[in-house]
Amino acid sequence: MRTNDFQDHIYEKYDGSNFQLRLLEVGCGVGNAAIPLLDINPSLFITCIDFAASAIDILSNHIKEKNISRMTAHVCCIVNNPLPV
Repeated sequence: MRTNDFQDHIYEKYDGSNFQLRLLEVGCGVGNAAIPLLDINPSLFITCIDFAASAIDILSNHIKEKNISRMTAHVCCIVNNPLPV
């Protein structure tokens, strides 16, 4: 399987017409998996959560610097806190 086969499948199946996809990424870290998903799918909105405040700080700064409007980042422990969605 080539690296972009999965990306091609996502983009083909979800072309962004008439709806918005929402994704909750649990354990997002600094967004290394989530940000590329935004690049390949213009209809995707991602809520990122992680229990590491330092990772969320880095991701939040990146969101601000790159003016990413389809992503939010929150410190959250799914065991002890309600989900922010």
